[in-house]
Amino acid sequence: MSYNNNNNRRGGFGGRSRGRGSNRGRGGYGGGRGGFGSGSSLGNEVCRRFMDGGKCDFEQTSGGRPCRYPHFVKTIGETRGHSGAIKDVVMWGPRQQLFTCAADASIKLWDCATWQELTTISVQDALPPSSASGPGSSGNGRGGGGRDARDGGKDRTEGVVALVLVGPFLFAGFEGRFPANPKVSVGMVRGWNLENPQAVPFEFRVKELMPFAHSMNVQALTVATDPTGNATLFSGSADGSIRYWQLDTASNEFKCRGVMEGHVRGVTRLKTFVVGGAPILASASVDSTIRLWDLATYQCVKVLTAAEDNGHTEPVMDLEFWVNQSETFLISGGLDCEIIVWS
Repeated sequence: MSYNNNNNRRGGFGGRSRGRGSNRGRGGYGGGRGGFGSGSSLGNEVCRRFMDGGKCDFEQTSGGRPCRYPHFVKTIGETRGHSGAIKDVVMWGPRQQLFTCAADASIKLWDCATWQELTTISVQDALPPSSASGPGSSGNGRGGGGRDARDGGKDRTEGVVALVLVGPFLFAGFEGRFPANPKVSVGMVRGWNLENPQAVPFEFRVKELMPFAHSMNVQALTVATDPTGNATLFSGSADGSIRYWQLDTASNEFKCRGVMEGHVRGVTRLKTFVVGGAPILASASVDSTIRLWDLATYQCVKVLTAAEDNGHTEPVMDLEFWVNQSETFLISGGLDCEIIVWS
């Protein structure tokens, strides 16, 4: 991937390739795969028998015909505990443990060896879905939603939506109550020092008269660390803005150092990477664009769009960087059923 900070703020990412999933339903499959039901489509074609049990006996039961579906993934277990839709997962590698967050306004920690629940963090001021909302009906994923005066104040919330883990610090983004009026929701970020569970959590506030992180739900979090080890946390909101925060050691509070604006709909995912020595933030949005930001200046240097770059035509839901030898690629996936690889 080339990166250029030229006068018109346009970066590289010229070439790209794409893969498209079929959105046409297909009937259930027999043979060695078993059925995914009527909603199965191209891209779901894996051997269900192998996935469920780690072993496929289709060849033995079909007179020697080999199974024609791939044997590359299998289920090793499952666990339950949340009462709302799971919104994000974060691996705590050194402990071999996993954090999950959900629409039930909770964060849970799981042991990956036993898949037993170890503890639950109840984010009490996060807005859980109303009792009329089931686990699958708490908003529309990272695309926005939330409680708003325009819909009569009805509960249509997402609970805890985003997690990021940096060393011993866990940060969560969620939709909480506006302190001045509990009927109004705002976006909030909270952090915990996992090495000192009794410590008061970090609360992210724009300023004294704005005791919240964003005016709408926080849907994405990421962290960038500079060569000196100083970390900057980025929060992306349903209001389309990205704020960046740094720890003020004098007050032991995270201070908002600025806001990065450009998206006109909610931010769905944030990813940081270093390209050619330059720290880059990539942001995906419901507005169907991807923005690339130079973290040396916090300025947008490139916007990847459908019109100019043959990009996504629907909300972009996820991003990932991939390094292959000396080349870096950005991979994006959207609600247009497209996976685009940018080089």
